[in-house]
Amino acid sequence: MSPRAFLVGLALVAAPLTWGGEAPTVDYLSLVRRYADAMLEFGTDRYGEAKTPQFAGLLIRRDPPELPQDAVYAQKVDGLDPRDVVNHPLVYKGNNRAHKITYRGGDVADDAGLYQTLYRLSVLTSDPRYAEAADASLRWFLAHAVQQETGLPAWGEHTGWDFRSERADQGFPFDLKHELDGRWPLYEKFFELQPVHGPDDLSVMENFARGLWFGAVSLSGRTLLYGRHGSLTEPSRPTEGEWAQFGMFPRHGGYYVDLWARAIRKSRSVVFRRWMEPRFERFVRALEQQVAAEGFPVYLEKGEVRRHPEQMASMAWDLDEAAVTLAEIWPQIGLRLHLLAERIDDNLIQHEDELDPALARLRWLARGKRDKRVAALFGKQFLAGAYALTKLDDLPERPLGEKVAQVAQPGRIPEQYADAIGLLLDAADAVEGEAQAVYLAGANHLADKAIEHFFDDDSPLPKSLDRPAKLLDGSPYPSFYQSYLGADDLMWALLRLHEANQAH
Repeated sequence: MSPRAFLVGLALVAAPLTWGGEAPTVDYLSLVRRYADAMLEFGTDRYGEAKTPQFAGLLIRRDPPELPQDAVYAQKVDGLDPRDVVNHPLVYKGNNRAHKITYRGGDVADDAGLYQTLYRLSVLTSDPRYAEAADASLRWFLAHAVQQETGLPAWGEHTGWDFRSERADQGFPFDLKHELDGRWPLYEKFFELQPVHGPDDLSVMENFARGLWFGAVSLSGRTLLYGRHGSLTEPSRPTEGEWAQFGMFPRHGGYYVDLWARAIRKSRSVVFRRWMEPRFERFVRALEQQVAAEGFPVYLEKGEVRRHPEQMASMAWDLDEAAVTLAEIWPQIGLRLHLLAERIDDNLIQHEDELDPALARLRWLARGKRDKRVAALFGKQFLAGAYALTKLDDLPERPLGEKVAQVAQPGRIPEQYADAIGLLLDAADAVEGEAQAVYLAGANHLADKAIEHFFDDDSPLPKSLDRPAKLLDGSPYPSFYQSYLGADDLMWALLRLHEANQAH
């Protein structure tokens, strides 16, 4: 039996076809196109001295949309965390306060859904304006937002770009850290659009790879330490104390391996390859030794070593991806990366870990076609998670951790629907026939719910909260669009859903 047929069988057992083949009730393509047109006309940097093609991450949904006023942080307000703001609604995503929200401009790392939407729209509509706008924005970002001191860009978990002051975002805690905010889907575009450089100079992406090494990695003998933070502007940081404090997150180690592998494959610089390749091999060797000793890649925070299944699965995906990236030019290291990912999978299977369905899907994609154990465990988790979504009339309000429950405004946010629709589309793509119809109907149902919550006649931009926004003192706040909360990711999910409906 083929792996796809195996998944179809699982799906038919899990999904007894209780849905009636729900059809879309909204023209998703038109909805997405109106959003994209509004972002091209009103969503770019029209502020400060320099007008740039960068996209704003937060806009008040007025006519036309506009950047909000600057944030006022609560440094001296009794009972509030200094990261809280008093003149914007506190709509955090989950268990912790936002380390940074780019009120004053944009953050490319938050806008992956927007860029993917623009590129795909140009393909579907034969209108080059969308892709051209995305190219212009990324090209500007790579030319201007990369910090000369470290080679690291102003984006991610802690920084963005300030449209009014034309510099890296200076939001709280006034410490310009670099931290990758997740897996970035457009690195190939980065390599394509980076500035032209001289034959003896390193490229922007080569310097980015070097900056990650200097900012995140400590290798002392056989001891491996890598942090998730690096200073955006100080090459001498982080210190050993900071590594010990902030520790190792395996998913970040996977992000680094992915970028380093891409930089090695793309590089035409002998100088860079001679510098990067031995360090890359050292990192892989140290990781192999860690997994051999512990049985898993270590999750370390504030001195506590933990086994973290979801972080392990995330790293395993990036190790497999890096192996494919390097397969032709460096097959030996590619094989080692694949074997390392398999050891991590073996540990997950041994413990019968329950993964988030989206991560379970990634492990099934990587190994399910050649390992029945992976297909049985992770394929089942993936489809069961997707099927559970088809049983819901609507998504619940996002859960709030105790750190933020007293101040964060409750409600649903677009990211929840983007993730759910995306998972259902992935499930529909993994199976065939009647099971496929179940998942596609579920995606259309949740898309219609999202449109009820986040769209109105006031603006083509989606709202970022399913209810009127309020400040801490209870006073009202204008309706707003925010990519940090997944508003752009929702539009990308709706465009994917449009294509899936057209195909079926």
